[in-house]
Amino acid sequence: MKTVTVTTTWAPKQWNAYAKRCVESIEQFWPKHYKKLLYPDDQTQRVYVENSEYFTLQDNATHQAFINKHKIDISAHEVKKNWSGWRDPMDAVRFSFCVFNQIDAFVRCTTDILVFVDADVITFDHIPDGWLQDLMCGKDVTYIGRKNKFSETGFIAYNLTNPNMKEFFKRWTEQYTQDLVFNLDNWGDADTFDEVRSNLVKEGLITDNNINDGRFYGLSGGKHPFINSELGRYMDHLKGEIKFKRSSKDELKYNWEHPYWQ
Repeated sequence: MKTVTVTTTWAPKQWNAYAKRCVESIEQFWPKHYKKLLYPDDQTQRVYVENSEYFTLQDNATHQAFINKHKIDISAHEVKKNWSGWRDPMDAVRFSFCVFNQIDAFVRCTTDILVFVDADVITFDHIPDGWLQDLMCGKDVTYIGRKNKFSETGFIAYNLTNPNMKEFFKRWTEQYTQDLVFNLDNWGDADTFDEVRSNLVKEGLITDNNINDGRFYGLSGGKHPFINSELGRYMDHLKGEIKFKRSSKDELKYNWEHPYWQ
């Protein structure tokens, strides 16, 4: 059986909104022997989680250098306008926290698999040991892709037994240390993730596994691919909607029978 580490990060204002619920649900429903690497900005925001360690990205010098470079003087940078509106360097800074959470966790990780879940992902049922390995289908990066749009990055799983995953995280880091992120049309975590992943796949260094490719009862696309994939059996992605306790049933294309969805 493969060994697994789960990681997530959150901002102080997200703790009471949903992050505390996310972390408590990891403790309750993920296998106890999985390792958990948790990254709050505010180190007072902790709950007991078995087999866990708490860290802060404030100790990641590379991330702090990127923040300091781009948060101080926005006027020193070109502001781009595209289909999603005005973009400025603060967008890249805001989205970089999830990226560096995963980069930092990769460096610390000692298991075969690293899983990132967004802080607004709620686990509501026990995840069987071995389910994650089956979901990954022997591929190196398992993700929720979308057609002609950036991926849904609320859940990503990495096979760290492939030595080329070191190159993946090296290039993802370079998107920020070399300001390559600003060459992209959009500057979110999904955009840099897709850029690095797709290039490494084209080069034959890694394999990827899009669980939104229609394999699940022929379902693909939709506004909420997370809950309409195998993930919806155990988890929900609130997508930052703090006023809701769960995603809207109107977004479900698959009729889950779990009480959570009723």
